[in-house]
Amino acid sequence: MMEALRAVTGIHGEEVVASPELPDALVNSARQGQRYHARREWQRRKDEGKVPEDERPPDGPTLGSVFAESVIFGVVGLFAGAILALIIGGISRLFGAHLGAVGYVVVIAPAVAGVFGGARWQVLAWERHVAVLEANQRTVTSPAERWQMADARRTSETINEIWPHIPECDWPVIPLLNTTLWQLAGALLRRRDLAGTLADLRKAAVGVPAATSTARTLAAQTAYADRQHAMAEARVQHLTGGLSDLATECQQFRDAEAAITQGKKVALSATTVLGTASLAAGDGADDVGERAARVAAVNNAYRNLAAATDAREPLA
Repeated sequence: MMEALRAVTGIHGEEVVASPELPDALVNSARQGQRYHARREWQRRKDEGKVPEDERPPDGPTLGSVFAESVIFGVVGLFAGAILALIIGGISRLFGAHLGAVGYVVVIAPAVAGVFGGARWQVLAWERHVAVLEANQRTVTSPAERWQMADARRTSETINEIWPHIPECDWPVIPLLNTTLWQLAGALLRRRDLAGTLADLRKAAVGVPAATSTARTLAAQTAYADRQHAMAEARVQHLTGGLSDLATECQQFRDAEAAITQGKKVALSATTVLGTASLAAGDGADDVGERAARVAAVNNAYRNLAAATDAREPLA
């Protein structure tokens, strides 16, 4: 089954959110934590009378379900308490004493602590993972940049759809696509910030006497910002171009395979009418070489895209 892309969400909304390639366990935990907090916030608003009576709560774990899932910790605590009670009871009997009600406390207290501690541990884990995810997410709000992200997402989906049908290409494509989309969002945001700074510098330089140090400073910063903006634009083009090239090679491979399959069907049907004398001589060696060339083109495009992504780009 084709694995889904998860790097970009909100394509059809007012903002596009890009997430980095993170471990599945962390992402799933963070999503669960976000749903938990959304459910808690909904419940708070409902308690304050700000939610219509017929409105259904959002999907997500409740505090009760968190405690229910922590029962296993309570069971462990119960066993630990029972063992501890046996040990303490044995020692006390050596001195002629009996635990009495204290024994029940020794048994029950670890069980209760296990349930509450397990629930608290789960909520804290969700909060940590939500913080990691959100700290590394990049939000694109400009309409033009949202369009570029949506186009890159569609291109990535095309690659992801075709990739399983090229068995010779066993490179892991999902991590590369997710990383490319995340870094593209960063490049778009960087380009936008630089464009704004460049516009501010040029506007501020108007009317400043050329012989002043202020004019020289503004000129130097404008030139530097212009170079940085050109680099950011080149980075955007590098990433989108790499995606486009890989998608093109994948599509050409798929189209060629479909044409070959259809051609074989027609040739087989024609043979029943024309006979084997109509068949071309050959052992099919050319077919093998031609397919290998198409596979090599896809692999080369993959390597170029991998080279376009910055493996050193840090997470927050």
